[in-house]
Amino acid sequence: MGQIPHEFSKLSLATFNVGGNNLGGPIITEIGEMSHLEILRLNDNHFSGAIPSEIGQLVHLNELHMNNNDFVGVLPSEISNLLSLGRFCMLSRTLSDSKHLTYVKTPCHRHVGIGEQSSRR
Repeated sequence: MGQIPHEFSKLSLATFNVGGNNLGGPIITEIGEMSHLEILRLNDNHFSGAIPSEIGQLVHLNELHMNNNDFVGVLPSEISNLLSLGRFCMLSRTLSDSKHLTYVKTPCHRHVGIGEQSSRR
């Protein structure tokens, strides 16, 4: 199982799609440095640990797909900084505090898929 290399944060990308690539471990905190990202797809992997609050620095993000991973802890409140976010998918059995989910329920989020996944892939 591979991980996202720290060097990827230096790339100037609009889309970063690693969905379904059998990646694991924590999401690098340097992901917040990928300031041009509009689409981030981390879904259907084995990412674990806490979701880094640095994701809230991706202010141009239109789509965020994080479902079907092994995250623990809470959804960081910094997600509320993503004012351009139109699609957010986060299904998780392992996040422990659902009160933070209210941060993503604003009018700019046209499609929000949040909940508890029933089974792994």
